[in-house]
Amino acid sequence: MRKTILQLTTALALVTIAGAAQAADCKITVGLVMELTGPAGEYGQAGAKSVEMAFRDINDAGGVRGCDLVTDTRDSQSQGNIAVDAA
Repeated sequence: MRKTILQLTTALALVTIAGAAQAADCKITVGLVMELTGPAGEYGQAGAKSVEMAFRDINDAGGVRGCDLVTDTRDSQSQGNIAVDAA
C-alpha cells in the first residue's frame, strides 16, 4: 500500500514539476497522505520527515529548475477510507 502511494505521489510530482517549472519564482507543492496518527503513526511521521528533509536538500541545491519543493501533508489516521478522502 505504501509503495503504491509513494509511486502515485512521485508520478504526480513529476507531472506537477513539468508544468510548474516554467515560472522563475515558484513553488511546487507535492501532496502527501501519510499515517501521522493511529497504529502506524510512528512510521508515517518518520516518512513525512524524510520527505521534508529531502525537499530541504533539493531546495538548498537550487530546487527543481529554480522552483522550491514544498509539501502539503495530510493525515490518513492509518485508515484507508480517510486516506482516499484526503487524496
